[in-house]
Amino acid sequence: MALFGSKKQIIGLDIGSNSIRAAIVSISKSSSELVKYAEERILNNTLSSGEVIQPEALIDTLKNLFKALKITKGDVVLGLSGSSVMVKKVTIPKIENQLISDQVRWEAEQYIPFDLSSVNLDYVLLNSVSSGEDSNDLLIVAAQREQIQSLVGVVEAAGNFKVVAVDVNGFALANSFAFNYGRIQGQAVALIDIGAFYTHFVIVQNGDVVFCRDLPVGGVIINQEIQSAMDISFEEAERFKLGANMPDEAAKAIETSFVTIADQIQGSFEFFINTSQGVNVTNIFLTGGTSYCKGLIDVLQKTIDIPCEFLNPNRNLTISSTVNDKESFKRSGAVALGLALRSEGDSD
Repeated sequence: MALFGSKKQIIGLDIGSNSIRAAIVSISKSSSELVKYAEERILNNTLSSGEVIQPEALIDTLKNLFKALKITKGDVVLGLSGSSVMVKKVTIPKIENQLISDQVRWEAEQYIPFDLSSVNLDYVLLNSVSSGEDSNDLLIVAAQREQIQSLVGVVEAAGNFKVVAVDVNGFALANSFAFNYGRIQGQAVALIDIGAFYTHFVIVQNGDVVFCRDLPVGGVIINQEIQSAMDISFEEAERFKLGANMPDEAAKAIETSFVTIADQIQGSFEFFINTSQGVNVTNIFLTGGTSYCKGLIDVLQKTIDIPCEFLNPNRNLTISSTVNDKESFKRSGAVALGLALRSEGDSD
């Protein structure tokens, strides 16, 4: 699902709370290849809940990222996430397609907690999970226009780059999954991307996104638990989180934080199940840097009681020998890949 613009693009750009990731793909009838991929850490206090706090710092980081990619220009599809984006599934009476936009605006006024004059609205019709002959299910997406304009501005200020489309990171994650695993019919799966500050939580049913939200929980919780238990700096806690000479206090703090993360994710599962009659989620696919913390996948599977596995973003994709950090792409590149694939004519 490409929102607010054209699908044509070259660079998939995922601006997270802690890092920026960019991917470029080449797709033909005979092959699919990741030709470029890079990550760049964001300085502290540059972003807050998706809002740009220090534009000049973010521009500098983007310049470093594009330099690492060895590119000086190109079209960009940009991902959005955080509290300024909202996705809501609604059921409307079956009406003529040209009337749906008016109905969407009316529904948005009921459910979207933003001033509609300040947002970009879009929707996708869920044909594969229609609620009945006399009604249609659809997803309404609202993103605050000020955030879009701010992010677009810093990207285009970083060089000869043009943002040609803006999408929601959760939909990009689903796009990446569909490319690698196909549009699985007859079942629902959960896609969970656990980052530093946010977790993208997506349910895909019959190949369509039917639920999408960003949870304010991520790897930073692990650092905070370690800091609290040991009275150390955030940077020292980060080293312990990555397994460097871990003392017992750090191990116990990490275990506690895993339970907190799992409980938050379980809460979203319970909300989805309670509001989606008859939908049975059969598998969970995990991605994101935090998801690879040793032991977290086991805690999630035990808490939620659904089989978990890591999402493989290059299951159906070869990686060019020029891509230096293949492991980072495997762990954290799924959203950037999903954004990059938008240029290849994938359907909404």
